[in-house]
Amino acid sequence: MQRFYLRSAILVCYARVAQSVGLDARALAREIGIPSRLLESPDHLVRARLVYRLLEAAAERSHCADFGLRVARERLNFAYLGPLGALARDEPDIRAILRRFASDMPLQTTSVTLRLTETAGLGLVDVDIASDGEVRMRQATECVMGGQIYLLKYLLGADWRPAEVQFMHARLSQDVPYAATFGCPVVFGSVSNLMVLPARDLDRPNRMAESGLKAYTSVPTAGLLPNPSHVTSEAQLAAHIRRLMPLGQCSAEVVAGELGIDRRTLHRHLAQAGTTYSEVVERTRTELADQYLQAGALRLAEIADLLGFASAAGFSRWFSRGHGMAPSAWRSRGGPPQSTISAIVYPEPA
Repeated sequence: MQRFYLRSAILVCYARVAQSVGLDARALAREIGIPSRLLESPDHLVRARLVYRLLEAAAERSHCADFGLRVARERLNFAYLGPLGALARDEPDIRAILRRFASDMPLQTTSVTLRLTETAGLGLVDVDIASDGEVRMRQATECVMGGQIYLLKYLLGADWRPAEVQFMHARLSQDVPYAATFGCPVVFGSVSNLMVLPARDLDRPNRMAESGLKAYTSVPTAGLLPNPSHVTSEAQLAAHIRRLMPLGQCSAEVVAGELGIDRRTLHRHLAQAGTTYSEVVERTRTELADQYLQAGALRLAEIADLLGFASAAGFSRWFSRGHGMAPSAWRSRGGPPQSTISAIVYPEPA
């Protein structure tokens, strides 16, 4: 099973917010299993699931239901994005910036996949966040989505706002001013995490672009990855499976075609990574089931349909085999018990 990682830049932002709400940022990070030194430098990699846990714990300890959004507000420029920001900064317009994010997101994190589509005068930015084995991801999800929106505000002006924002999770607290934060309607209990913006905004020029620097920033991204051996395509593969599963079209042949390869090549790549296509589908379906159930906004029949099951009964039988209990019981207890997981980080450069 693939492990997912993020650049530790998010921990630098977390530390500033934690201090502002009276938390001991270092002590809480150590409690979760994250070394304190990662709060000081943006260019280490840290296990994604540990960051998810850290943000949830910080929100609970500080009684700040909008902790993830506060961390997102700390990420208002391209410096936070490191190599990805350097590459995106000189793209000519917003469309090109979002496409750069979509293609080179592994430079920032292997746990997030972004997809931009355009239809009926709208730009749809679908953000897929790998759970990395976690269920409670509200704060991380709002941090990622908020970060995208605040970055666009940085580029387009403080008065810019998306047309709509959608979250998979249910609204937890009326105290969080979501509409005021984003300046647009916010929908909860959606089938995906989505930002909707007028397509005309995609054409707006990037005021920061320096065309003379483009020759220097248009470089192969593989050499920029902190440790390319840890960055695989499973996150991108899972994103395609998530999108095609409700349509009943997530066969290996169809997904391989979307990736621009044939089915044999897909199976060979997965075998080299020590997994199979059916295993990736099963993990993706399990992660989605856990997220939908944890959100609490969809009925079992709706979840069954989204996961490609013919009936709620079929979904319940499948879920019970893997979790040892019915989905309704799992939802009632709020998911699986939390376990202690040690931090897994890349070694510092010599």
